[in-house]
Amino acid sequence: MRKILSLMILVLMIGYTYAQKANKPFLSADVENAVQHFTKAEAQNELRTYGDVYWSEDFGGGVIPASWSLFENTGLGYNFIWSDSPVPGPNGLYVTNTDPFASTTVNNGYLCLPSDEYNVPNVGSFIDMDAYAALPMLNLDTTTSVLMVFEQYFRYCCGTATITVEVSNDGTNWTPFDVSKGVAGNNASENPDVVAVNISSVAAGESTVYIRFHYKDVSHYYWAIDDIVLMEGAANDLRIDETYVTSITDFGAQGIGFNGYYAKLPLSQITPMFFQADVFNNGYDDQTNVILTTPVSDLTGVIFTGDDTLAVIATDSTESMVSDWFSTTSIGTYEVEFDVQQAEAEQEPDNNVFGPVDWEITTNDIMVRDKIYSRRLSVGNFTGGSDGDLLGADYTFSANAEVQSLSVFIDYTSLVGSIIIGQLYSYDAGSAVLKIESEEHVVSAADLGRWIQLDFVTIDPTDDDVVADATYMAAVEFYWGGGTDYLYIGVDSDGPHLYNITSSLRIGQDWYWVNYIPMIRLNLDGATVPPVWTSPTDMIICANYGSYSFDIAAMDPNGLALTLDTILSPSFVTAFDDNGNGTATYTVNATGLTVDDTYRFRYEADNGVETSETNYRATIKDDLTNCPLDGQESILKDVINVYPNPASSVINVDNAEGATIQILNMIGEVVKTIDSANALQRVDVSELQAGTYVVSVRSADKVFNQKISLVR
Repeated sequence: MRKILSLMILVLMIGYTYAQKANKPFLSADVENAVQHFTKAEAQNELRTYGDVYWSEDFGGGVIPASWSLFENTGLGYNFIWSDSPVPGPNGLYVTNTDPFASTTVNNGYLCLPSDEYNVPNVGSFIDMDAYAALPMLNLDTTTSVLMVFEQYFRYCCGTATITVEVSNDGTNWTPFDVSKGVAGNNASENPDVVAVNISSVAAGESTVYIRFHYKDVSHYYWAIDDIVLMEGAANDLRIDETYVTSITDFGAQGIGFNGYYAKLPLSQITPMFFQADVFNNGYDDQTNVILTTPVSDLTGVIFTGDDTLAVIATDSTESMVSDWFSTTSIGTYEVEFDVQQAEAEQEPDNNVFGPVDWEITTNDIMVRDKIYSRRLSVGNFTGGSDGDLLGADYTFSANAEVQSLSVFIDYTSLVGSIIIGQLYSYDAGSAVLKIESEEHVVSAADLGRWIQLDFVTIDPTDDDVVADATYMAAVEFYWGGGTDYLYIGVDSDGPHLYNITSSLRIGQDWYWVNYIPMIRLNLDGATVPPVWTSPTDMIICANYGSYSFDIAAMDPNGLALTLDTILSPSFVTAFDDNGNGTATYTVNATGLTVDDTYRFRYEADNGVETSETNYRATIKDDLTNCPLDGQESILKDVINVYPNPASSVINVDNAEGATIQILNMIGEVVKTIDSANALQRVDVSELQAGTYVVSVRSADKVFNQKISLVR
């Protein structure tokens, strides 16, 4: 609530109720079982291992083959096309964020639906695609199994998308196979993502087989498809589709409570760990005597192995296999691997193994869900999201405790001046109750790209109490003024999470779960919190100014000594020195850098218990407003320097104070004159035509001439 420490208890009747959310069928797979995603190398093994190739297409003919059929239901002609552009949808609004397609035969063309490119003229009123690309009708009546393998690269926006292969025997009734494999909206797939779809249930032994790619309910980005092969599948192929690593609470007669994955769990809140794998029989024979093993390792090696056995997994079916629980009372880093084997000779062993998945047990009382900083998120990204809405992560306690604060990662693109409030909610019979909150925190430039700590303010002595065998939500409320520049926090959309029982989103008075873990950590009483970075995250580096240094700084809220280190630095960094006092010095050589290029620096501060990583963004500049830097002088003190060369719209003349600058064309005509120039004079040449010119600098005691090229 944007009101400090409101003592009114807020009981929020949940539209998508928390009771429903917490009691959803646990660990049910929501992906198409007949779909598999390989790395490129694994796909090549697939093609060598299995049988005859029935049909293939690599789009090398310069057009979509005439035997194919194209359909689309918008009436606007937004259909699949043949493309040989390195980047799918080269004229799309967001093409700068797209990597070149990396299919095996991309150079001779591929199939593409460039939905973002179609929607460029429709900014503000985007059109959802609904298009098909259909293969020619095939006769597969002599086959016993059919595996469809192809390479793809996609990204979609927004909401629920249909990215499917559909198969039919009559052209009317279609069986869909989801090939998105759960990739979240606004996230790109692997590139290439090599997909194997077992379509035997519809295609094997059939004399009429229709196959089509279907792209629906997608307004932006792209779907690129290449190197399609229909081939004989494997007789014996088990694979692990999904794995689950979750902390559990044993409520005795009430059953087991699944608490989700923790990247870090304090020893004071330790619980057993539960392992499950969904195993799919992708072969056309039943697989027998199936054994799942889950070895757990620490730094010394394997310390525990759980297992589960099934007598048979029928063809084209999935079984959930649950191994023994793992318990420990020791701190350390642990990892589990999943391995499934059967009595038959496995034909694709690579997909029988998954992992490792690791987690840490620590003496420091910080509860951590997030594993990977994978993207940014704001409540404003959701329909209806506005000031006062929140994102949260749920934490389940196995012992009584007190909470002191939460930490949240502020994305570096957040709107400076926006406001965030830390909150803690308890759950009561399907309702969320605000328990305690922080003061308002105004986001500053120094907060961008790093963790900040929001201390809870206690009025009643019991405000910060939490009890065993109960779940609480650590949340932040967003206030940014409702504009198009948002307040963003970091989220993890790639870790081994059970999002439906660990994430929370409130829009208005309605509650939801989302496919992200908000990067919100809960700090218990006495926790050693991570260091805090204090220097601004955006910096200017001046091109062509040689070698110079700048400092970065952090402080430790616990009063501990810090060690600063670099994780990622651009190649023009020549030195990094930890000064031993919470600061470090970077030395760069900026000569020859391109103006307006941006670079990312990543630093780490370590207080001996916790580390804090931050991102700095450096932009290369050469304009008078930003360069030279305060306190920096050009190393070219008495030498006139004209740069860049070649130039496009602006040239800089260095050490020309008081001089007259003339620009002459190649027949000696003066086309521009600057009198009484500054020491670093910026000259606008955008009105001049491309070509070769001479820059002449004349002062009382010297004349300097330099030839330059202007390019457009």
